[in-house]
Amino acid sequence: MIEAGEAGARWGLCLAPGFNAAATAQEGIVAWFTAVADRSPIPILVYHYPGVSNGLDVSPATLVALSKHANIVGCKLSHGDLSHLAQVALDPAVDRARFRVFTGLGQVLAPATAAGCAGAVDGSANFFPRALVRLHELCSRRDEVELEERARLQFRVSAMEELLVRHGLVAVKEAVYRLRGFGHPTAVRPPLARGLPGGEAEWAHWGRVLGAMEEVESALADG
Repeated sequence: MIEAGEAGARWGLCLAPGFNAAATAQEGIVAWFTAVADRSPIPILVYHYPGVSNGLDVSPATLVALSKHANIVGCKLSHGDLSHLAQVALDPAVDRARFRVFTGLGQVLAPATAAGCAGAVDGSANFFPRALVRLHELCSRRDEVELEERARLQFRVSAMEELLVRHGLVAVKEAVYRLRGFGHPTAVRPPLARGLPGGEAEWAHWGRVLGAMEEVESALADG
């Protein structure tokens, strides 16, 4: 966090270590994030991503407790448990003006915002930024026409993000390179696969859902 602050970052996203996940108590998680927040020169968000932290559980009660720390200003929850999202975002003990709850999955952005979340910090926004911003805008509106557009767009986002569910960071690298011309799909750290498993055939398999999203992205760029 010190280096991030020196580089100009305004906030830091902090993931709990999952090496000893099975033996980690919630009290230990509170102690970990408290220690980081106490020393961080910038405000931090708790990053709960069980898929990359050995299945480590960070309970809603733990997140509510951490929300009291002056230097912890939110959390990103990269799981699909809407009940857990709601138990943090809607808890009266949480100061929602200061502590914001974000889903890490655009797949559940509409129901997550309905459950009190502030929005999403989503990997697919790296290659479909306009579409994800538009979906977020629609999630805060109640006009009937916009509700219909939200439903259509949420369906497309949910279908597209199955690519990320299946291949994770490798899929993000692949899509950013193929769709936006940034980076290279082999630029990942071992032991991640260097390129999308299945190659061209796997990419072609996702052509329909990616094409549907690209239509939205292009229309928003033109508009």
